[in-house]
Amino acid sequence: MTFARKYLRPLLLLASWSLLLIGCQDDGPRVEEVVVTEVVRIEGQPVEVTRVVTRVVELPVTVIAQDATDTEATPVTLDVSYPTRLTQLDPVRVLDPHEHDLVQNLFVSLTSLNPATGAVEPQLAESWQVSGDGRTWIFTLRPNIYWVQNDEDDETQLKVLRPVDAHDMVFTVRRLCDPTTNVPDVFIFYIIAGCEAIHSSGRPTTSDLQSIGVNAIDDFTLEFQLTKPADYLLTLLTLPALKPLPAEHLESLGEGWDEENLAVTSGPFILSATSLSGARTVLERNPAWPLPFTGNIDQVRILYLNKSEDSFDLWREQQLDLSPMPLAEVAALTAVNPEKVTLVLNQRVFYLGYNFDSSIFREPELRRAFAAAIDRQRLIDEIYAGTGIGMRHLTPPGTFGAPAVDEVGTGYDPEYARQQMAASSYPSCRLLPDMTYLTGPSDRQLQQAQLIRQMWVEELDCNEEQIRITQVQFGELLANTREGANPAVRPDIWELGWRPYFPDAHNWLHDLLHCSESENRNKRPCSAVDSQLQQAAGVTDHEERVALYRQLERDLFADGGLMPIVPLFSRADYLARQSWLQYPPAYFGGEHYDFYVIDQTVKDISRSR
Repeated sequence: MTFARKYLRPLLLLASWSLLLIGCQDDGPRVEEVVVTEVVRIEGQPVEVTRVVTRVVELPVTVIAQDATDTEATPVTLDVSYPTRLTQLDPVRVLDPHEHDLVQNLFVSLTSLNPATGAVEPQLAESWQVSGDGRTWIFTLRPNIYWVQNDEDDETQLKVLRPVDAHDMVFTVRRLCDPTTNVPDVFIFYIIAGCEAIHSSGRPTTSDLQSIGVNAIDDFTLEFQLTKPADYLLTLLTLPALKPLPAEHLESLGEGWDEENLAVTSGPFILSATSLSGARTVLERNPAWPLPFTGNIDQVRILYLNKSEDSFDLWREQQLDLSPMPLAEVAALTAVNPEKVTLVLNQRVFYLGYNFDSSIFREPELRRAFAAAIDRQRLIDEIYAGTGIGMRHLTPPGTFGAPAVDEVGTGYDPEYARQQMAASSYPSCRLLPDMTYLTGPSDRQLQQAQLIRQMWVEELDCNEEQIRITQVQFGELLANTREGANPAVRPDIWELGWRPYFPDAHNWLHDLLHCSESENRNKRPCSAVDSQLQQAAGVTDHEERVALYRQLERDLFADGGLMPIVPLFSRADYLARQSWLQYPPAYFGGEHYDFYVIDQTVKDISRSR
């Protein structure tokens, strides 16, 4: 009998709780009258009993497991591996990709990024309203998502503590903006009114923290005040750092609050008491979770294997459903079972930057010509052994507002490249002055630059000697391409990459390319595109915002586009997938195990052979 299924029927009573709050909302325990419908056994038969009880919220409700003699189906189990055991469950501190996996599945968010569609969807937030100026957001929260915790004295029991509420979110935002919490990349949350001032203040007082633009209007109504219109707030709310946390639990336990045996969680899965210390972690479907699963997983078993070869060996023995693939194994498996090989993007896009002060690349025709002469797929195959996907526009899959990877943008088109060269003031590449191509210090970066130069020779009839490749350390590469760098050291063209802070087209197009609100390494003059980038950020109609970003990608990277940079490719990793598993990979953040689907019958038969 699985841990999750033990509690499933007793927890049906949770869906019918009607909470009537009495007394003070701010201080002390809250007293509630609760209408409870529960299943009890009378003379061996299940009977529903409804009663009204009064309770103090701070006292946990213990849910008793089903009788172990009940017959149940085999749980649908996902078997995966992580390279090291993870002890960090604090959402504001996660850095490792697999820490993100655990946090994604153990903690609820106000909104969630659908890994299959890239759409931002409600989760804890049931609905929201936005003021006319786009600066005030009011969220209505679901009252039936709960803080739960394993009973340390009896692994067959799960404690349901209380609903996740607006006060938890207020605590989370204040903790996030508090400089003593030391949250990485907190600047992306400065659109919350007061957050930047508090984070810059040293050691803020309680009164200071109360000035941050987040307020619990009541237990299930939350208000945000922003510094400017920003529809991408909904995307920010999907991030681990903005997952609500229970203040009383953190304050009572201190730094150790997130240890496995103490953690209080709120997501679609719970930490199972059956986890084996040091060897395995088990997640079970949270029986108190009220939202429907897209997938069918009851249990996730996580093994700790520090070598990808060990993981792949277990996958070949059908003991794992999903595994990283050693590159040496990709060709052989692809030849026999290509449907079992998955290429998963890692949301880092590499690009070539143009210097708009260059006597060459100040001309849009030449920027388009050199961009269209690059065969991205050849680059990926020859330099990166196929571990990437070519990009013809900037925003990659798995991001809100991203076009399909094979849509929008010119990409590789040598005929168009030659047409653009002919339309420029230099009708032949050989008439161009010498140019400097700046790249990083690694052998692979040099090989990439040399291959791109060879493509320009082949497609545009350039002389190799015209294009001087210079390797520098990464710090020097950044220094020499910043907007204020000495013109004498600024190259004509350079290679860099961009990894987003949050999965929204705003963080790609605006934060990398805007003429005044980004680093603007190109030194590109402001134009109509920049006004459109600002406009798109404040549009609250999702379909309209997606359409605006699609048009911006077209204006920047399609035929006749501005072409401020040349998107090259997004790196990716190969995974081996069993045929009985179907899932949408999470390109940003943690995996959504509640979206995974396993045909358990096929899995059991295959493993028994």
